[in-house]
Amino acid sequence: MAAAAQQAATDSTVLLKISAVPAEATILIDGAKVSNPYEGKFTKSDVNRTITVSATGYEEKTEMLALNKDIELSYELDKDRPTSGGRHSSAKKSDDSQPEVKAETKSGDAPAKKPRRKIDYDDPWN
Repeated sequence: MAAAAQQAATDSTVLLKISAVPAEATILIDGAKVSNPYEGKFTKSDVNRTITVSATGYEEKTEMLALNKDIELSYELDKDRPTSGGRHSSAKKSDDSQPEVKAETKSGDAPAKKPRRKIDYDDPWN
């Protein structure tokens, strides 16, 4: 009888293992910080959990997964790419962005001015 109860308890939990490179990376499970590497047991569920891995100077990775079986995850973070100002940003730039197209004007032609808006001096709240 005790063996059956122990088997039922084992069937209702799953093992989650997470490791990340660089070693100083922070691992969050549903916003809660855990160790790197991490190993823990969870109640088996089809509800999605959010796993976030981040480190200063590296691009953040986020993944949603259901803990309905034993899972082992390994992350290797990519270094941030420098932006035009020489600073690092965690936001990814799209490689397929289109260059800005400027309208050509003939030499001597001034760009068209926008028409001025008419100012209404009536106060609708008084």
